[in-house]
Amino acid sequence: MGAETTFETDIADPAEIRRVLLELAGRCATRARRAGVAGRTVSIKVRFADFRTITRSRTLPDPTDVAREMFETGWSLFTALGTSERVRLVGLRLEGLQDEAAPRQLVLGEREHGWRDAERAVDAATARFGAAAVRPASLLSPAQRDTPAQRDTPAQRNTPARGDTPARGDGGGSGASG
Repeated sequence: MGAETTFETDIADPAEIRRVLLELAGRCATRARRAGVAGRTVSIKVRFADFRTITRSRTLPDPTDVAREMFETGWSLFTALGTSERVRLVGLRLEGLQDEAAPRQLVLGEREHGWRDAERAVDAATARFGAAAVRPASLLSPAQRDTPAQRDTPAQRNTPARGDTPARGDGGGSGASG
């Protein structure tokens, strides 16, 4: 189970490749959770400008369906290539799939849920409000990062404008009179 992206033009910007790997990990993790599976091996595929293609993989200690784990593993595999060559395609796969409900070995000190619960909450928000409802900030375009809706937070609405004074006599005292 995986996803890949072919770039319109060959790229060499590590930040762009990192962003794409994050997006691919999110897509792959969502598909895995929908299918009720988790995988033990994360693989990347990189096709360079000269069409040479390489793959690298790493087997994890425990199966995962968490995008963060897939991304961190995929990014580690990519940076280990130590290349500055131009890239045409990047792919990420989750392999060694098994039923997500299969028993797992507990690890002393491991957080019981953490990112898995957070990503399931994102899945629920996405199902209700659409794919753009919740996603990593690094996947937002510059125009999406600073919108009026983002500046109009409850804290900002309750903050008096410069020169305004807060209202008095709002009944917030003890109620005893004098």
